[in-house]
Amino acid sequence: EVEEGWQQIKTCITEAAAESVGERTININAKKNIKSWYCKEVKELADMKRKNYLLYLSSLTETNRKRYVENRNKANAAIRAIKRNTPSPDIWEKYFTELYQDEETTDTWLNEDETPDDVSITEEELRKIIQKLKTGKPREQTLSRTNC
Repeated sequence: EVEEGWQQIKTCITEAAAESVGERTININAKKNIKSWYCKEVKELADMKRKNYLLYLSSLTETNRKRYVENRNKANAAIRAIKRNTPSPDIWEKYFTELYQDEETTDTWLNEDETPDDVSITEEELRKIIQKLKTGKPREQTLSRTNC
């Protein structure tokens, strides 16, 4: 008798909630939105920030609040620096698109003993190539990346 009553109450509450609020569906196959700047260091900073917040909530004293705010600000500043210093995939896509757009693709390959007659490279072209090889980065990318 008690179990039947409980089931009726549970059914009524569940149906009313589904009708008024709706049901949430979770897509298991959804692509995870992991940012390129998210790394172990960022995770540790976020965990530290969360732990300090929970400590502050456990005892709402002015000392704990100051400690939490100080640690939160340090963590946020470090995370911002990591985000700023991590090159985005768009920069690399743009770089390689520009790098290889000038190259002509050809179906014919030169034999080992053949050389094209019009091989000439200017000093400026050579300097640009050497500069790219030295940095390993696009010229627009001037910031160094952190240890992420």
